[in-house]
Amino acid sequence: MGNQRDARLGVVTARQQQLATEQRVAVLDLVAAVNYRFIALIAAQEQVQVQEQAQQLAQSLVTSLSKRVQAGRAPQEELLRARAAQAKAALDVGRARQQVHLEALKLSAYWADSTPDFTRAEGDLFALTNAAPIADWQARLAQNPDLLLLADKTRMRAAELRKAEAEGQMTLGWSAGVRQLQMTDDTALVAGINIPLSSRKRASGAISKARAEQDAATFAADSAKVQLEARLNQTYSAHSQTLTELHSLRDQILPLLQDANRATAAAFDQGRYSSLELALAQRELLEARAALIDAALRAHETRIELERLTASAPVDSTQLGEIAQ
Repeated sequence: MGNQRDARLGVVTARQQQLATEQRVAVLDLVAAVNYRFIALIAAQEQVQVQEQAQQLAQSLVTSLSKRVQAGRAPQEELLRARAAQAKAALDVGRARQQVHLEALKLSAYWADSTPDFTRAEGDLFALTNAAPIADWQARLAQNPDLLLLADKTRMRAAELRKAEAEGQMTLGWSAGVRQLQMTDDTALVAGINIPLSSRKRASGAISKARAEQDAATFAADSAKVQLEARLNQTYSAHSQTLTELHSLRDQILPLLQDANRATAAAFDQGRYSSLELALAQRELLEARAALIDAALRAHETRIELERLTASAPVDSTQLGEIAQ
């Protein structure tokens, strides 16, 4: 029969493997998306703390300036600017809290809950380790589910080509039976054989199509591998740079700004600095803390992307923490 049965079974097997890989791709995409949203919620909660601290500092400055204005040691204009800054800080707190609510909605949508019943996400945004060497990630790239899916498609096209070639081969058919002869009223045993003509020629179109589709699948797999290698290198570079930025902010810039803020506050209490100089020092410190949160968020996002590219992300839980009910 020209191995047609084996060829058809090969197509079915290749399709089953392709479906299994598609399922794995969907799972990894879902895990990455949930981790993205979880980290975004943690970062939004951290930003709320920064804005609440800014509000407290603004309130403290208004209180101090009110006493100075009453004592005639500061102009009224400074107090007015401080009250305006206090009002703006209150708006920023409300905006940050609204962002937390939006991120919670986005996260809960993954388990079909439009009204999340958890109060906050528990986790350490700054729990980051140094990146593994690039060679380790490159070695894992072979497990990229997209590459595996393209490989499955290539095998599927190869199986379809074998099936088309098998169907184009000349296959013999036979038949047998008993025939009643009316003229003589006799019974005869009849056997026959069927020989198809030009079956290869009729199947040439299907074979050409299957071969072209196999070549296209092979080209797509090779092209995707090159693109994914470039994407991996770019993501790794961004991850390493973000970690460097985070460590610099946390270990060098923030301690210096904290010392400068304390010194400026002491000088303000002694009357040597104006409220503008104190507000500037406080704003620089708060902006650095916000930048630290943003750097930690980007570091986690690039780490998730690396794990997605190499299919090395855990699929049973988030990496940072848990949801508090």
